[in-house]
Amino acid sequence: MPNPVTEFYKALTERVDQTLAERGDAGKIVIQVGSATCENAAGAVDVMDEFLKHIQSSGREDVVIHRTGCTGRCSKEPIVGVNVPGKMPVKYERVNRDVVHRIFTNHVQKGLPLAEQILDGSIDPDQQIEFLFCEGKRCGVGAKINFREVFQRKLQEAGVAADKVRITSASCFGACQGQCGEHAHVLVRPFRVLYRVTSETDLDELIQKQVIKGEEVPALKVTDKPIYQEFFDLYGDVSFFNRQSRVAMRNSGILDPDSLDEYVKFDGFKALATSLSKSDPEWVVNEVLKAKLRGRGGGGFLTGKKWQMASQQEEKTRYIICNGDEGDPGAFMDRGMLESDPYSIVEGMMIGAYAISACKGFFYIRAEYPLAIKRIQNAIEKCREAGILGEKVMGTDWSFDLEIRLGAGAFVCGEETALIRSIEGERGQPKVRPPYPVVRGLWGKPTSINNVETFANIPAIINYGGAWFASIGTEESGGTKVFALAGKVKHTGLVEVPLGTSLRRVVFDIGGGVQDDLPSRPSRPAAPRVVSFPPSGPTWKSISDRLPRRVPSWAPAA
Repeated sequence: MPNPVTEFYKALTERVDQTLAERGDAGKIVIQVGSATCENAAGAVDVMDEFLKHIQSSGREDVVIHRTGCTGRCSKEPIVGVNVPGKMPVKYERVNRDVVHRIFTNHVQKGLPLAEQILDGSIDPDQQIEFLFCEGKRCGVGAKINFREVFQRKLQEAGVAADKVRITSASCFGACQGQCGEHAHVLVRPFRVLYRVTSETDLDELIQKQVIKGEEVPALKVTDKPIYQEFFDLYGDVSFFNRQSRVAMRNSGILDPDSLDEYVKFDGFKALATSLSKSDPEWVVNEVLKAKLRGRGGGGFLTGKKWQMASQQEEKTRYIICNGDEGDPGAFMDRGMLESDPYSIVEGMMIGAYAISACKGFFYIRAEYPLAIKRIQNAIEKCREAGILGEKVMGTDWSFDLEIRLGAGAFVCGEETALIRSIEGERGQPKVRPPYPVVRGLWGKPTSINNVETFANIPAIINYGGAWFASIGTEESGGTKVFALAGKVKHTGLVEVPLGTSLRRVVFDIGGGVQDDLPSRPSRPAAPRVVSFPPSGPTWKSISDRLPRRVPSWAPAA
């Protein structure tokens, strides 16, 4: 008997494929412009308007504008990408109307990139191909052979010009199989091909076919696309990005935040369909428990354990809440994810609701985030229209709906019991606990409250498996953590790295070090989710130290 969820999702993806094909963007030059609060404040709206004028006046029908969310590279916005088929993607920094004119007349019209305007001077416009070697603990660190060094040597022996090929190291691609040291992964740009190499012979074949002849090597290709590949395909040449491991922010800077079709194209709502097709909420809870995902709002309590306790309550009317009341000074991680990938938060929230059998969910977002509110509301409405949200979700007997409640700026409403009182229409004031919200929460019913970033991780956990997610972080805390890197550091912005990563790597390898190369001194981040400091270096050994692992007295033993 056909599964109604499987049939629904198949029909959805087929419709999306047809819609995107009819759009006719394949083979065209794509000008990518970021669109988020920070980008718009820096002038992104004017930049997009100027590009549209140039396209119209030139009469070019092979050039399109693609709006995306924020990449998180705050200090260099507005950022514009020019993606010419078959050529290396080029990103430009601090673009204004004058720079738009030069980009269009030189790069788009004549094929001559503006070297002086390229983001962080990341690429040489003359380079034709780039090889990104994974330096994850299974590939680069644990490999028996230093594949990158051997490849570099073999290129010289083959007589390949040094200015033709670029070789770069990147963080884990998330494509590992088998034991450490058996292989390495290599991403080839701009061909969007990922290879798994196991010997020097494989490297010889790459050089002879991919480098010299421009042909793919099918025997070495990784057939499944890892979670990080799409991001590295576009941004892998920039050290600020290629040292990160993006799970929660996997779609930021890639897709149009308002487009349901684009989200579905990148496996959007596949995780929800998988969860519903199991007809077993407990399976979802167990997968999240395997992932060792801890709440990303600061408390660090196991998400799967919270969902398990909520699902075991006798009361059958249950609620789920997304806490988007971000109030830490200098923090803008939740805003970035809500604005740049709203459908991912909606999907993660729906999966959580199914896991605890909730009938209704609430986004609690601070009113100072108008663009985030607008995009979440748009996502909710489009999901309702598509049958993903509302009555009989994806053809099942389960019904669930979402609505938005706005915070009025009270910092205390970030605390879960105060947030609940605010949704109920009462003064936002904390309550004494216990009882905890999973027992007695919104309107006296069992309620699970999770952070924006927590929900952003859920679709990835379901799609790639809880064990995969747990393997990224530390023994007790799985996955990655998003931080707002601010203060006296060269490259500010949003950074996502595996838990267990040293703060020195975040500050110096990704952030570029202290401004003006001043000597560092011991310091500590300003908040659990913000790395902000005067000229200084880290005191903690790793980021996992910033996730408290407190267990409430009422919680059952793990």
